[in-house]
Amino acid sequence: MMAARDIHVAVCIPSGDTWKAQTAKCVALMFSYFGLHRVKGARTQKMSLISMQSSMLSFSRELSVKKALQSGATHVLFIDSDMTFPMNVANRLLEHKKSFVGANCTTRKFPVETVAHTLGGERLISTGKHGLEEVQHVGLAVVLIDLEPVKKLSQPLFLMDWIPELKAYCGEDVYFCQKLVAEGEKLYIDHDLSVKVCHVGSYKYGHEDVIDGPDSE
Repeated sequence: MMAARDIHVAVCIPSGDTWKAQTAKCVALMFSYFGLHRVKGARTQKMSLISMQSSMLSFSRELSVKKALQSGATHVLFIDSDMTFPMNVANRLLEHKKSFVGANCTTRKFPVETVAHTLGGERLISTGKHGLEEVQHVGLAVVLIDLEPVKKLSQPLFLMDWIPELKAYCGEDVYFCQKLVAEGEKLYIDHDLSVKVCHVGSYKYGHEDVIDGPDSE
């Protein structure tokens, strides 16, 4: 049986200068739920908030992790400032007991796509699927990361990198995922959680808007 652990989740929300009102409401409900419901296997549990404002997302994420480590946090829960999610999201992700597990979120423009890719490199659809699935990489809009493996990584942790052969940029989220995988870590998404998470813009984008394949109408 796994020994009980002291849990400290640093909720890190990178943003420009504002959050969506729907996101703020979800964050407040999550803190309340976390305070009232014991995480299975936790000896003690604590949740703190790190709201990092910068026009550079990679810098916001880097500094958020640094502050989380300085605070003694055991986990970082990244939440983008324009997401909605269930109030039990932190408890749910913690109880998977994975070093990296999150939601397969959607983009917020049409055509709507998902942000996780399979181990084979294909875009992963969560609609109609259940449980956890290992992925090659995923966006960090809603993701829980155990900080123990992160302590072993070289800096920078997050970098917008140019890939000459693709003539395109690798996002800071993919860059971070690749660093973890290179150290032997496995990345997972929770399909059941994924379809309950939405990306808020002028429209609330969810999995019902995802085009299932290039030939879908």
